[in-house]
Amino acid sequence: MEIVVTGAAGFIGSSLAKELALQNNKVICLDALIDTTYPKEIKKAKWEELRKVPNLVLVEKDMREGDLEPYLESADVVINLAAMPGLVDSWSNFDLYASCNITSTHRLLDAHSRLKSNAK
Repeated sequence: MEIVVTGAAGFIGSSLAKELALQNNKVICLDALIDTTYPKEIKKAKWEELRKVPNLVLVEKDMREGDLEPYLESADVVINLAAMPGLVDSWSNFDLYASCNITSTHRLLDAHSRLKSNAK
């Protein structure tokens, strides 16, 4: 299978992507590698660990921008784990959290919907 995992550099996303790849799935890993709740070095370290795993394709991608269809068009499954964590920080930086957590999910669903409409 071909599986897209968004938020693949996160705690859960990196573990899931690795496990799916080790089960012989092709895994497209998307992550913007941005975060305000812990140092970017932690995400980069997880990203570098994933680089060593076979069957993974790593794409540094901010889902708030650009075309998402190329990453979805041959996917059998899409698992969306992309989100900016941290409830307390979300109140002081609402626009960033809204765009990362809501706008990016909306764009992902919209891209998927366009692909399905074109396939008919």
